[in-house]
Amino acid sequence: MSQVTGPYKINSFGMRLIAVLTNKCQQGPYRGFGSEVTNWVMERMTDAAADELKMDKVELRLMNMIQPNEFSYMIPTGNIYDSGNCQKVLSTAQTLIDYNGWKKRAADLRAQGRCVGVGLTTCQERSVYGPTEWWSLNNVATPGFTLTSTPEGMSLRIDPTGKSVCHTERCVYRQQPRVDSDPGAGRATVRAAVRHRGGLCGYAFGL
Repeated sequence: MSQVTGPYKINSFGMRLIAVLTNKCQQGPYRGFGSEVTNWVMERMTDAAADELKMDKVELRLMNMIQPNEFSYMIPTGNIYDSGNCQKVLSTAQTLIDYNGWKKRAADLRAQGRCVGVGLTTCQERSVYGPTEWWSLNNVATPGFTLTSTPEGMSLRIDPTGKSVCHTERCVYRQQPRVDSDPGAGRATVRAAVRHRGGLCGYAFGL
């Protein structure tokens, strides 16, 4: 629900949730699954609206995008987009792919009987999981709060023997409480950078 309305100014959102209780071992999608589906639905609806209104698809998107001066922006689910310039991103993408040129080429090829089209999507993709996604704690009057401990933190100290001890509050990965079980998110690199910046030689990790 963190980006379900995409880059558009949509004032309301509803969903129906079905919970099922089972005594079997559950299995399900993991880590961000679902955004592709909602993006596809949103963009198909946008194209359908443009066709019905007989409007240019880019123009309709630009009209309904969050404006740069409207950030920070709270979407209906309560999540906050801290910054952005959707219009500039779309304009840059059009330039990079020669969008208008491709539209003309597509029209020429269709006139020859070939089935050629040019697709366009504008999707919102978060860069990291952060405190503002705890939308249940946000409210319209005073959005945002000062949580800094999510999704994880790190503390570094030097013990009486001169050894540096780095504590990371991270979840166990694949049920292996080992330092070398990093899932690839760069935690080991961050720990090494902290030690290097602090001029620390020895280290021990406490989980």
